Amino acid sequence: EQRLGSNKTWAGTIAGLLAAVLVAWMQSEFEKRFSTFGNLRPEGVRQVPWPLFGLLMGIGALVIGDMGKSLIKRLLGINPGEPWKPYDDIDYGLGTGVVLLPFLSEQPYMFVPMLAGIAVAYYANPLVNRLSHRAGVKAVPH
Repeated sequence: EQRLGSNKTWAGTIAGLLAAVLVAWMQSEFEKRFSTFGNLRPEGVRQVPWPLFGLLMGIGALVIGDMGKSLIKRLLGINPGEPWKPYDDIDYGLGTGVVLLPFLSEQPYMFVPMLAGIAVAYYANPLVNRLSHRAGVKAVPH
């Protein structure tokens, strides 16, 4: 029995995690060239080596956020691909927020940007989904 839906694959999960590590590496390269770029990350997170940071963000977004939401949808009887608002729009942000929590425990003010990021994702995700649908990347516009 599939618990997460037919669009969730090991290959996609591994590719997503590798992409997250690649993005973290690119961010580390920006930090080397532009010192102010590094100040955008909370101090506790700056102590994490970039490969581990990328892997953690990928696990947060894909496993905790996206797959966790899919599992909850199946448990509630919501079919794969069927919209589940607002969670479809904030699952990645919530997942990465969960992963960041241990690094932010001594910096409670950092919860404000984290919540702002989730809010931005909530409003940006529908737009990105529609554009992906028009470009033929997604089968459905939601």
